[in-house]
Amino acid sequence: LGYGTIDFEVHCPILFYKDKLREVLTAYPNTACRRTIYANMAEVDWEQVVDFKIYGFGDFDKNRPFVSSSNGNFDRQSVVRSLVRSTFTQPSKYEK
Repeated sequence: LGYGTIDFEVHCPILFYKDKLREVLTAYPNTACRRTIYANMAEVDWEQVVDFKIYGFGDFDKNRPFVSSSNGNFDRQSVVRSLVRSTFTQPSKYEK
């Protein structure tokens, strides 16, 4: 369809603009790749990154600007939960 083909399905925040997102979801209501379709259609600025998903203590890097973790890491007292909460003490400007 003339859009880019860069894959944006990585555990990394993305800023959505409601009007453009609405257009994507209307055109492709049943897609599993909403982030990728949105980002390519909207031609968002991007940079290549490693996945920010952490699965355990060994994956945690305090130098990352953010992390993504599983719900399991926060459902119980865990080392990952403690590390994330002590490292990221202030909410981002996108959090309510």
